Amino acid sequence: MEAESVVSLIRQGKINGFDEVPEMVVTTISNVFIFQEIKKVLKIYRRDNEYWNTSFSDISKGKSRVQFIREDFSANRAVNPSVYLELKKAVIVDGRVKLSPPEDDDDELVVVMQYINARESFNDTLFRGNILSQEFLSIGSQFGSIKKNLNISEKRVSENWFELMTQRVHDLRVWMEHLNTYIPSEVTNQCITAVTQYTEANKERFSSMKGDSLVYTIDAHGENALFNQGKLEFIDILLPNARWRWTPKEYDIYRIGIDILTLSGERSLKDYIDGAKKEYSDFEERDRDFYLLYCAALMVCILATLVQSKPEKTPLMKKYFDGFGNLLQSF
Repeated sequence: MEAESVVSLIRQGKINGFDEVPEMVVTTISNVFIFQEIKKVLKIYRRDNEYWNTSFSDISKGKSRVQFIREDFSANRAVNPSVYLELKKAVIVDGRVKLSPPEDDDDELVVVMQYINARESFNDTLFRGNILSQEFLSIGSQFGSIKKNLNISEKRVSENWFELMTQRVHDLRVWMEHLNTYIPSEVTNQCITAVTQYTEANKERFSSMKGDSLVYTIDAHGENALFNQGKLEFIDILLPNARWRWTPKEYDIYRIGIDILTLSGERSLKDYIDGAKKEYSDFEERDRDFYLLYCAALMVCILATLVQSKPEKTPLMKKYFDGFGNLLQSF
């Protein structure tokens, strides 16, 4: 059975228990099928993204595909169980797709999700000015609560934070250089120089941060977050590379924080941090500007990638790039 056959049948609405032809959305690594009438979504992981398979996790087939999909579902369900409902396998029976419980080695896995309106990201909402000033305290509190209660069983890395951060800087350079059409080489060089120098200057302290000093981190940024009716939610939060999943406690706080700073300003960031402290106390703030700069560079890369398929994101990308430039100049 080939994945294309399953995808083709679902696209035609030939799937047991789903009596409508779905809307299909193709993402970086997934084929997503939206069934509007029953408010359900099916996500099937693509096998054909060579850049992803060679740079991050090989989800083309076999054990590595199974491991990534199961980790992805487990992490997302831990953060948002009302959206990530079940993991199933897809089989073809008499020309129709049937979903059933998976065995350990099944690699044609399907994530069954509750429909959630994800057309406007948290960044989009920020960019349009649709978040009230008094809501940032609540946003921080909600995210702090998510972090405090996050319980994901995954093997810790053996490296310390200096080693992990050094790898991250290398990965950031590769990504920025890959996007040189959008990010000038002089900006990349200036950014990498700045974060490298800071990392090296703090080698002794960063090297002492290991084991229980590091916490499980999620891909918590404004394009994976949603804010509707006062509620902050996350989708697609598994970081693709396992070594990126362990960071100091405060890292995630600043990952969302940079989006708030860039798109809403310093006062909004302060209120958000104050809210986070109410639920997720005792995190370090001495590296604030370092993490804000590094996370801004990550988001510039994410937006530069997104505008290639979503040109409507271009004004957001431009504002973010300007904010990133200001941070870089003042760092």
